[in-house]
Amino acid sequence: MAQADETRHTATDVTGTNTAANNAIPATTGARSTTGNLKGDLTRGPLIPTMLRFSIPYLITCFLQSCYELVDLLIVGRFNGADSVSAVSTGSQMTHLVTVTIVGLTTGITVTISHAIGAKRMDKVQRQIGQSIRLFALVAIIAAVILVACADPLLRLLSTPPEAFSQAHDYVTICFLGTPFIVAYNVISAIFRGFGDSRHPMYFVALAGLLNVELDLAFIGGAHMQAAGAALATVISQAFSVAAALTYLKFANTGIHVRKADLVYDWAGTRQILAIGTPIALQKLCIQVSFIVITAIANGRGLEISAAVGIVEKIISFLFLVPSAMLSTVSVVAGQNAGARQHSRSKTALRYGITMCMIYGTFMCLASQCGVPTWCVSSPRMTRRWSSTARNT
Repeated sequence: MAQADETRHTATDVTGTNTAANNAIPATTGARSTTGNLKGDLTRGPLIPTMLRFSIPYLITCFLQSCYELVDLLIVGRFNGADSVSAVSTGSQMTHLVTVTIVGLTTGITVTISHAIGAKRMDKVQRQIGQSIRLFALVAIIAAVILVACADPLLRLLSTPPEAFSQAHDYVTICFLGTPFIVAYNVISAIFRGFGDSRHPMYFVALAGLLNVELDLAFIGGAHMQAAGAALATVISQAFSVAAALTYLKFANTGIHVRKADLVYDWAGTRQILAIGTPIALQKLCIQVSFIVITAIANGRGLEISAAVGIVEKIISFLFLVPSAMLSTVSVVAGQNAGARQHSRSKTALRYGITMCMIYGTFMCLASQCGVPTWCVSSPRMTRRWSSTARNT
């Protein structure tokens, strides 16, 4: 069952994150500083309410980000034909693959910063922020160049319909050129989460989502730009979220002032980020690739099977948001408490996180067996395909 598998994967990730926070980032005691106007201290108070206060805004943020693709599809389908819808659907699979990989990689930023925050080592926080900027600026440039160069081969690999190939090419090219904005936003969000703040990234994504809808209507409905309009609206919205986050960081009293010295290459700091983020990024990458492979297989088995699998995969992607939110929550809580030398509290957070994910996974598994919603399909044969696929997933 996919949901149960994801729950187990999440528990494994959290365990690795907790281990990395305790072993890969040794605690230090010198050069302590205040943390400015920070409200994300996760080392005090009842643990479950603390975890929920962090996880719920993060869950909403993930949900809003997932809605980006859905809004693009709905508006493109409203003003254009099947070729445009197919182009956006295929292209969004590729861009989502890039996004989830970057999110996994930036988990290393969150954990290293949260550990330093817990230890009240603001010099360490500044250095890790500097190394994150240096590392991910390079990642953004390399990723954008490679992805743009490989856009057509990737589209052929996904067996993109010939009628949709040109628009799909335009869509992914524009989105891949906007990769630096995807990277920048996720780096900034990782820094916020390291401070224990999951609310402000939610605000930035909500504002960007509203802008995305308006731009979709203008570019697709007004300017008739088809799939390219959806991509351009997405990239501009992402750039706006980065600008909003940077503006807030400039005026907020965080107590953090990154110096030029913090941007100087430091292998130890970079290694800590990569050691934690790379395994999580690879796991997310493998899961997303598996969905793409399943989609490719389903596409070759007929329209009804393809549509049923597509619907189930879209719903599963939303269900996976809960374990992902708990993964991030446990990473930050465990990181801060490990830095504060409260290791028992870190272990308790891990136990609570695993328990919540198992309860959630069990509930969703039982719910899928008791009754599968079929309101989104109309054909009786399609309903049978959809119900069977959902129960066996």
